[in-house]
Amino acid sequence: MRIAVLEESVKSCEVECKGSRETVLRLVEELDLERSKAASSAAALDSLKVELEGIVCRKRSVEMEKQTLEDRLEASRRVTEAARRESQFG
Repeated sequence: MRIAVLEESVKSCEVECKGSRETVLRLVEELDLERSKAASSAAALDSLKVELEGIVCRKRSVEMEKQTLEDRLEASRRVTEAARRESQFG
């Protein structure tokens, strides 16, 4: 009788162990999938950072060009105004 109870207990433990093993394997698969997703997200983030740096650099370049053109326009206005005044008095 005692042997039968112990054998039943062993079978129960084996079934429980098998279920736990399957759960662990499933969780390992899910962990690998999540790690893969995280790596993909990190790569996408790095790509966006590089793109943002390029955009910021181009923006600075455009702002510098704009300032140069505004300075040239102002200088042209002064020359035009000076020429206009000179033609009125000349």
